Amino acid sequence: MRRFILLLFITCPLFAGSVIPILSLKSGKIYHDAQVVSNRPTVITVRCREGLFQVKKDDLPDELAKVYPVDKEAALREEKERTESIQKSIDAERGREEKARSEMEKRKAELDKKLVKSGCRIVSFSSVGPGQVIIEFKNETDAPQRISPTDILCRATDGRVFDGGWVVTTKDGPMLNTEPYPLPGNAIVRMPTSFFQEKGIDVSEIYWKQ
Repeated sequence: MRRFILLLFITCPLFAGSVIPILSLKSGKIYHDAQVVSNRPTVITVRCREGLFQVKKDDLPDELAKVYPVDKEAALREEKERTESIQKSIDAERGREEKARSEMEKRKAELDKKLVKSGCRIVSFSSVGPGQVIIEFKNETDAPQRISPTDILCRATDGRVFDGGWVVTTKDGPMLNTEPYPLPGNAIVRMPTSFFQEKGIDVSEIYWKQ
């Protein structure tokens, strides 16, 4: 049978679609009832009883390699196109990453603009009751700063905005104080409860007045 196949290769030209009863590759693999369904510069695709496979042309028997020779020029063009396609994908991904980083930096700058004033950052706040929060400030400079509650705004969950002051405890009970508060250099301070003008609001955001 193998002798018959070799004669077939020599005497009968093969084309895509021809059925090869036994295809024995140089690597030792054997396919049965093989049919070449596509021809690329360095590989052919073979459909056979064993399945669908890509076969390198360098692995074809000599007789079949003459029918499907390696196209070196086309292979170089294909490799160049593949490399260019990969590079385009890399460039596109890099562009997306740079855009995402730029947008993140922009959002951070916008957030810093709202949360940092004269080197003093609003680090966090926690609600302790309707319209009342404790704000944590950080002085990011070496110099002492004075922070005024009238420079701080509160946004309620319904979108309304209020300003307010510090709540101080006196012998007559809690009172609203709007005097600036001294904040030492490089210090983090949890301020007394900040009270905003309207009771009963749900606080969603605290930021500096611009």
